[in-house]
Formats: sequence, C-alpha cells, structure tokens
Amino acid sequence: MAACCDPKAYGSVFDERAARRNAVNFRRKGLGSPAAEMVRALAERGLAGATVLEVGAGSGSAQVALLEAGAARGVAFDLSPASEAVAAEYHGYTDEALARNVFGAPSYVIDGEIFWGQDRLEFVERALAG
Repeated sequence: MAACCDPKAYGSVFDERAARRNAVNFRRKGLGSPAAEMVRALAERGLAGATVLEVGAGSGSAQVALLEAGAARGVAFDLSPASEAVAAEYHGYTDEALARNVFGAPSYVIDGEIFWGQDRLEFVERALAG
C-alpha cells in the first residue's frame, strides 16, 4: 500500500471503481465507524454555521454527513480525479434532493410527495400501489 502515499499513484490506487464502491457503501450503510465517530464528535461541539474542509474527501460521504449534522458549507479536497468525478455526481443527487425540499434521510419522493423516515415505508408502498 506504499502507493497510497505517493500523490502520483493516487489515480491507480483510488480509481473510479473504488470511489463508486465507497459512494454506494455510504448510501447503503452510512459512514463507517471512524468517520461516524468524527461526525458525532464534531456535531457535539456544534456545527451550526461552520464551513467544513475535508482533506482526502474521497466521494465526500463524511462531508455529506457533516452537512446533514448542521454544517453550513463544505469544501472538499482530494488528489484522485476519480473521487472528484464520483463526488460531483453524488453531490448532484444532494442538490436534487434539496430542490425537492427533502429534509432528512431516508426520504422517498413519490409523485412529488415526500415520505420521510424508515417508519413511513407503509405509506410509500401505498403511494406506489396507487
């Protein structure tokens, strides 16, 4: 794993496949425990109005979690061009959610109606049925 510390090798170590895998894992499972612990600790200190700089941002999952926890803005930096492309795509989903007035996760939008929370799946099923 020596290549991970060489900026010239980032494109091969942190390629598009790895970036997409990280983004999919975040969407399915949330943050891994070290990043989740960091977000929890920062949220306890207060994030309201804060700008978060994430170095080694990857697909931006920690930044998204920090924004959801109350940070006002996020700035990401990563040496891997693949991570940047996947993060841009992922943040496009976030922009779309904000445009639809989605305010929490998980949220489901069916025919313009927002269903928020895992306990609303019964309502989502009804809306899809009919």
